[in-house]
Amino acid sequence: MEKNWFIDACNHAGPTHTSPKRARGRPALALLDRARSAFWAWTIKERSGLDFAALERELSVSPFSKREGGGYEQPYAWYKYAKGERTPSPPSDSKMSPVLLAERKFPGTALAYKSITWDLIYPAEKDLLTPLQLSNRVSSYVLDHLDEKHIESRDSHRILLTPEGVARTVLIKHMDALGLLLMQWRNGTPKRLSIELVYFTRTWLLHAFEWITPFPECRHLLLRLFEENLDELGVLEGPGGLSLQKSQDEQISDAYWAALFAGVVPIEEA
Repeated sequence: MEKNWFIDACNHAGPTHTSPKRARGRPALALLDRARSAFWAWTIKERSGLDFAALERELSVSPFSKREGGGYEQPYAWYKYAKGERTPSPPSDSKMSPVLLAERKFPGTALAYKSITWDLIYPAEKDLLTPLQLSNRVSSYVLDHLDEKHIESRDSHRILLTPEGVARTVLIKHMDALGLLLMQWRNGTPKRLSIELVYFTRTWLLHAFEWITPFPECRHLLLRLFEENLDELGVLEGPGGLSLQKSQDEQISDAYWAALFAGVVPIEEA
């Protein structure tokens, strides 16, 4: 991406944190499944307008028996989904997967579970022998917000954006918009990673955790997941983390130092 106002701002940015990388906790796959489960459950709650107990009864294959004194005998699995304490059986494993049952009742909700973003969240040191074929899975909602001028190139594995396309994607309120941003330097395209991409991706996340449902409800799990698997984005909590209280200069500085710690060379030094 060509040198612009962003690079000038970086040249004057000073460090705002020197926090070391967080130690890795639970296996990434387990944490990913938990975060995805919570995000999916909250998405369906928002779409249905039902609380989790009522949602569980609505989607149950057979009715739950009533208890004496009121209420129902039900396992409250959906509360556990929403807290990341339990994960639904994958759609590929069973036709009775809760993901498929919910999709039949509330069309479009399975996209929260199948988003390309989940495929692109893995440790930076992981080397994919074969890039994932993700282009045809990008949500049409996201692509409808982009014009031809926003796309630099496209194949079955990735959609590479122009600088204008990246800036445009930051404004799209959809989980796959995050996946499209990650696709710019993951899935076989690491050389495209830049400080500017780190800044724009952190900016998207900042807005998501404030305004995009259900990011605020899953904040704790998602932040853990992103910090442990997206090292390029740096620290997302604490002094160097995401905050609307920070000025743009402070946000640029955070992105600058996060990228440097991840080994990204400033454009003017490349």
